[in-house]
Amino acid sequence: MERSKKNVGMALIFFLGVSIFSSASLAGPPVKLGFVYIMSGPFGMYGLFAKHGAEMAIDEINQSGGILGQKIEAVFEDSAGNPDIAIQAIRKLVFQ
Repeated sequence: MERSKKNVGMALIFFLGVSIFSSASLAGPPVKLGFVYIMSGPFGMYGLFAKHGAEMAIDEINQSGGILGQKIEAVFEDSAGNPDIAIQAIRKLVFQ
């Protein structure tokens, strides 16, 4: 059951990413990328490291002109290490 939740989440992230990049134009509003990390609880520091790494990469991409001329905007959600919370966070990112 838990493995299928993880697979559903990964599939949603994949299809969201594909749809964002396939519809990108040369100019327009920023491209929003959603990230779900464990940012609280006993393993929270690892998620915070990942968040900071993603922010650094996005800053570097944006300083180089973005993707096809569009800037990237990151949206972060905390899963707290709980698969049910992670699924809710993914749904929030997809439908936000």
